Amino acid sequence: MKTFLFCLTAFLSSLQAGLCYLWTSKDGKTIEQFRNMLDFAYGDVPLWTTIAFSFGVGWYGVAFLWIALAGSTFHRRVPDKVINSIVTLSVFVLLGMFYAMYPIHFMLTHSMNI
Repeated sequence: MKTFLFCLTAFLSSLQAGLCYLWTSKDGKTIEQFRNMLDFAYGDVPLWTTIAFSFGVGWYGVAFLWIALAGSTFHRRVPDKVINSIVTLSVFVLLGMFYAMYPIHFMLTHSMNI
C-alpha cells in the first residue's frame, strides 16, 4: 500500500512541478496572461489567484516537499494515515493550483450578473 501511495504522491508532485513550469516558463508571461484574461473578462483577479501566482517557482519546493515526506515514511514504521495525509494534501494543493487558473466560483458569480 505504501508503494502505491508513494507512486501516487510522486505522480501528483510531477503534475504540480509541470504546472509550475508552465506558469514560470517564457519569462512569466503565462501568469500575466491569466491575470490579464481574468481582469479583462471579470474586472478583477481573485485573491487566491494572486497569492498562488505570486508564489512562482516556490511551487517546485512544494512538489519536492511531498516527495520527500512520502519518501521519509517509506522505510519507517509510521501509521497509514500519515502517508494518506500527505497524498490528500498533495491533491488539495494540485486542485488549488488549477483553481488559481480557473476560479469557478468567480466565473459563475460574474456570469450570473450579466
